[in-house]
Amino acid sequence: RAGMMIAVDGEHYREQRDKMYPQLKELFDVAFGKGWDEMEDEAKAGEFYIDSIGVLPQFRGIGIGAMLLSEMTRRAHEAGHEHVALIVDEDNPSAEKLYTRLGFRRVGTRMFFGHRMWHLRHTI
Repeated sequence: RAGMMIAVDGEHYREQRDKMYPQLKELFDVAFGKGWDEMEDEAKAGEFYIDSIGVLPQFRGIGIGAMLLSEMTRRAHEAGHEHVALIVDEDNPSAEKLYTRLGFRRVGTRMFFGHRMWHLRHTI
């Protein structure tokens, strides 16, 4: 195994977030401080939301992240989701370039830990 992805139907995003955030807040409160209070919902109903992507260091740069994104996007659309969404740090143009190459487009912004992120969508 070289990579992984965490994704959720936006319809259930709040339910999933509310289950995991208390533990994450406790673990990361020192690092993020009041940013927890400034977070907007990352996803909403009508979107299939890609939350996290990770590729082991020794496998980076060979297209595994792109393959994961492409496959998850394909599966989400096949399952009936019109929109697949993610957020990307506005200070990470190389990641945004990858997402754009795969068909994602900016549709707005979200505040995440007090920082502005681009909200991107891939639409059928």
